[in-house]
Amino acid sequence: MAEEPRERAESSATAPSPDSSGEDHQLRRRRRGLLRMYYGVENEQGKEQDNPVDIDKAGFQPPVFMEKILRECSLNELYKKEERMKREIQELDSNMQYLVYENHSKFIKASETIREMKDDFQRLEDDMTHLGSRMEVPSLSFSLSFSLFSFPLLLSLSSLSY
Repeated sequence: MAEEPRERAESSATAPSPDSSGEDHQLRRRRRGLLRMYYGVENEQGKEQDNPVDIDKAGFQPPVFMEKILRECSLNELYKKEERMKREIQELDSNMQYLVYENHSKFIKASETIREMKDDFQRLEDDMTHLGSRMEVPSLSFSLSFSLFSFPLLLSLSSLSY
């Protein structure tokens, strides 16, 4: 009898509360699944990962899928599935085109930015070279002035030593 409350507590921890809606339960399941996927934890439904009829899984097998839906679905259900799949394909195709366009425009912008930076650095290098050559003239002038200024002083000092 002592084990019954524990079992009840465990089941209430995993089951949704009567007050929560089905959406809350689905949201929690989705979050749990995303966390499992992120941390690489194998879920208890590992068999679903290799489900050959789940079109969104890596183990999808078209012949098995076709056989299953032809066996289980009515003609109206097949038409509805076809329409839904067409919409999904168009949506995925549209998303793919958008991503390609967006990445292409980012690539073009990056190329232009690199070209502009290269031009800016070339101008900066030219300016630095020009500035360096202009600095050499005053430096040479200063050293000549110092030499000319100190020459009479050196002469007067040298005459004292004789």
